[in-house]
Amino acid sequence: MMSTQISARYSSLCSLGLVWLAAAQLGCEQGSVDRSSRAAFSPSSSGRGLDAQGELPATLPAGDALEPGGSSGAVEGEPGGLGGEVEGDLGGEVGGVDVEPMPDIVLDVSGDSPTLPVRETVELASFFPENAELVGVAVDPSDGGTRYVLEARTGLYALSDTGAELVFDLQVSTVLSIDGAVGPPEELTDVAFDPSRSSPDLPSFVLTAENDGYIAGLHNSLLNSYFCYFPRTSSGPAVAPSSISVGLRERGIDIKERTEAVTLSQLTGQIFAQPRTIRLDSGEIAGSELFVFEAFGGQPVNTRRFASLDFAAGGMAVLFDSLLSLGHGPDLYVSPGWESDARRFGTLGGVQAITGMALDVDGHLLVLDGPGKRLVQIDVNALREALGPL
Repeated sequence: MMSTQISARYSSLCSLGLVWLAAAQLGCEQGSVDRSSRAAFSPSSSGRGLDAQGELPATLPAGDALEPGGSSGAVEGEPGGLGGEVEGDLGGEVGGVDVEPMPDIVLDVSGDSPTLPVRETVELASFFPENAELVGVAVDPSDGGTRYVLEARTGLYALSDTGAELVFDLQVSTVLSIDGAVGPPEELTDVAFDPSRSSPDLPSFVLTAENDGYIAGLHNSLLNSYFCYFPRTSSGPAVAPSSISVGLRERGIDIKERTEAVTLSQLTGQIFAQPRTIRLDSGEIAGSELFVFEAFGGQPVNTRRFASLDFAAGGMAVLFDSLLSLGHGPDLYVSPGWESDARRFGTLGGVQAITGMALDVDGHLLVLDGPGKRLVQIDVNALREALGPL
């Protein structure tokens, strides 16, 4: 059993690769793992994919019903890169620096949106029961490209030619947060491979749930609360320009945050999430945003709004090390920099809705069509051609 220390909060001055900010306050209102205890994320010899009882979960038999779950080194960049500058969408003061408001991210659908050729299709319907909700995909390139699919209520599955093996069981997992060890969320919403905390035999993943983001490995059943897209209110030091959720809560309006898309930059380790803010008093969507977090997690270091209040990406991936791609419905969008809009550059024929995206081996893009229960792979050269000059 690993020893894990829980810390209420700590702050750190940081020099960010693609983000320049004076200070970053770590920690979620729901909790944060103290990064001084690196053992919490280090490889373990206890085995791969063990559940709470130390047993390897069996391969999911086709047709079984799913039951709802229970209770880096910085890399210098240019201004306007993926992680952005000091500016944020609402302006104000960040780390003692006055910043101007940034315009909302506009979804540009004015140009051509060619149907991108599919290089490979993998049908998943025979691997999962009919009521499975497939919400994310990840690829571990270190072992030749093992593919993982996230089912919202049961957990993470490793794919093979013959089936899907449950390797992280959500229903028996434990969340480590500022409140100590608590039960798991009812569902997870997306997943991304985390190379900086992975070893060849023990991959690590970033996972999201309502109001929180986690780091998890396959050597235990722990969800470590790691980055918080439910940011602090003004009781703590400012980290990024105030988000929609902070503004509403400061007015006494209860909200929840939900993201269906998360990804990491392979260059900087920065984490990107695309949450929507939902008012609990009316159920209305108050807004849609893009958040960026430093590699060490904690609070967002930059936020920016989408012009479309209800925009919800089903997946995200960083293409060619510098282009943030978002999937919405059957369409792919790209944003070449923090100050840029998101331009539609391609459509996936036959895809009902994109619910996950990940870089596959050799730079190909792997897309999960959750409702269609299939994976489609888009060739890297087709992506280059569709993107064109940026």
